[in-house]
Amino acid sequence: MERVSWVRKPMVTVMAATLAAGVLGATPSGSTAGGGRRKNIAVSRAHDFRVVVTAVRGSGGGDAPPATVRIKAFERSADGWHRLGSLRAGRQNGYFWKVIGKPGSIRGFTLTNGDARRASFRLRISPSIGWSRVFRFRVQNGELVRA
Repeated sequence: MERVSWVRKPMVTVMAATLAAGVLGATPSGSTAGGGRRKNIAVSRAHDFRVVVTAVRGSGGGDAPPATVRIKAFERSADGWHRLGSLRAGRQNGYFWKVIGKPGSIRGFTLTNGDARRASFRLRISPSIGWSRVFRFRVQNGELVRA
């Protein structure tokens, strides 16, 4: 009996840690959260400027759920990363989750640091339609704006 309880404790600890990670929506890559409703599709950093492009799964759509794509920009200062803003790329629910959530769904993702902080990219609309127009963003007066 003593031996069984000794074996169970580590197993219970592992199971509890696994359950906690699942409840919190953690993944090894940290790219999704909330049961797969958000996914970072691109992240880039140029010294003290960082941009994250995220797909957010919409509700409905049956076999073809929609998704919205957002861009967030951050600036590094002495006390950490500060958010410069968040904007939508394209229309609300303007993409297909199953397309935009796959690798290779973004191309031409460029980031420029310095006085003219800019980001640009294209998104895959669908394999048959192809790529979106180029989305351009810049930082103006410490805030993320469309370029």
